[in-house]
Amino acid sequence: LNAWHHRNLDGVELARGVNVNLWGKCHSDWGSSAGLSHEFRVEDDLATRGGPVMVRPASTWWWLEGWSDEGGAVSGWASYNGSRGLRGRNRRHRLECGVDWRPRSNLEFGIGPSYGRDRVAAQWVDNVDDDGDDEPDHCVFGQLDNRTFEVRLRGSAAFTPRLSLQGNLQPFVTTGDYDDLRELAREHSFAFVPYSGLGDNPDFSQRSLRANVVLRWEYAPGSTVFVVWQQVHDWEH
Repeated sequence: LNAWHHRNLDGVELARGVNVNLWGKCHSDWGSSAGLSHEFRVEDDLATRGGPVMVRPASTWWWLEGWSDEGGAVSGWASYNGSRGLRGRNRRHRLECGVDWRPRSNLEFGIGPSYGRDRVAAQWVDNVDDDGDDEPDHCVFGQLDNRTFEVRLRGSAAFTPRLSLQGNLQPFVTTGDYDDLRELAREHSFAFVPYSGLGDNPDFSQRSLRANVVLRWEYAPGSTVFVVWQQVHDWEH
């Protein structure tokens, strides 16, 4: 059971919440864990990215995870976490799982897909400075619908106790759609008024593919050489 209460040096209450976590493991080495947290309405001195302090509404989030015996030839795990606030206008869901396969004692392969869906009632978009004094005159927010999917693929082989090879491949896709663009009405609030002065469309779509291979050679006790190859491709619009 946990509780927290944070203030910055200006006395702004930044966090106040409670949490409970549970964990259990069977004699078979299968296990599970779960948690539930609630954070009360506080203020945020970072949400406007250099603008005024604004209110962060209360939210509740939870998570659940389970895993199998890691000592077998095949093992796996799965987890889910979510959150909810503003009577459902803020909500988040994320599902992850993974499977590891060890056909031999020196070989291991794994796959771990994940999918996330976020709906954010007020996500920061941009700060607009009308008079050129380097202070934001409009802190623009929008309602964001964000989806993210990624897969982690990995494999490793130990040729000797001192020589091993490991590879990773990670495709990633995320999209974000904004609507109802508004600006913060006043500091120390969660009130907004319509704003139409933003020229660019903040929607985004990004894909990436990341790969790396690492060769490890311990040529003498305590002395190791790593040879690393990495490739990154990003596409966005």
